[in-house]
Amino acid sequence: QTSTAISPTHTYAMDGDYTVMLTVTNDCGTDTYSQVVQVISELAPLANFTFNFSQGCAPFTVQFSDISVNEVTTRLWTFAGGIPATSTEANPVVTYSQPGLYDVQLQVSNAAGTNQMVEENAVSVEVLPQTEFSYLQNEYTFSFTNNTQDANSFSWDFGDGGAISTEQNPTHTYASDGAYLVTLTASNAFCSSIKTLPVSVFLSGDSEPGDVLDWSLFPNPAQAFVFIERNQGGVAQLKIFSSDGKLQKAQVLNVAGFDKVELGFLSAGIYFFQLQTEDEVRLKRVVIY
Repeated sequence: QTSTAISPTHTYAMDGDYTVMLTVTNDCGTDTYSQVVQVISELAPLANFTFNFSQGCAPFTVQFSDISVNEVTTRLWTFAGGIPATSTEANPVVTYSQPGLYDVQLQVSNAAGTNQMVEENAVSVEVLPQTEFSYLQNEYTFSFTNNTQDANSFSWDFGDGGAISTEQNPTHTYASDGAYLVTLTASNAFCSSIKTLPVSVFLSGDSEPGDVLDWSLFPNPAQAFVFIERNQGGVAQLKIFSSDGKLQKAQVLNVAGFDKVELGFLSAGIYFFQLQTEDEVRLKRVVIY
């Protein structure tokens, strides 16, 4: 606890604040000087972090993880353009709603000091493709015009079981009468969106759509249910597709007259109701609110 050396070395056993006193003497007298020294065994943290995704389409959600070295007692994240803009959590989740390049900063501290890490342009957020198309019909042949924005690759499904097309503006010829769902998937480097439209081909014979398979659907717009009325007996299959072409429900209708179809499981949006018998297929567009 004491020393008479000119410049001593001393080892403390525990953390804490210690008052060190130096007393010096010569023939003229004695003088004393004291100073408090702080002993901290821990090391200052070294900031570091990782995240699960760096590129995506708005709205884009990223999970960040603090992997700093040494004990961290306080931390502060800063997310430019993110929601939330700051966080003190160890593993925050951040959403970027607008396209752009965004920096991420993490500052960590303990009793021994503070350190920070900044990664510039850590997150790249792109625009979600806006998928749109239209078409012109010449008997069984359809010419499609792609009006999509912010996409550079395309996949066309014409709904008849044929080959997928990757052309930007394809032409497709149907082999027979029918009602078909045409789906365009448009993509950029990070994400994609889907658009589905119904097309109808009824050219053989003299009958118009509805003469053979006459059916009505009401109410439309609908909410919890719809009624389907048919003038023709026998088995018919009802399929309900969402606007992106995904099957939501299939139901068999066995008799002519009224059938009640429950819709409570569907969220609000636009759907296509397809009714099919052995001979024909018909589509109706239904709005669910």
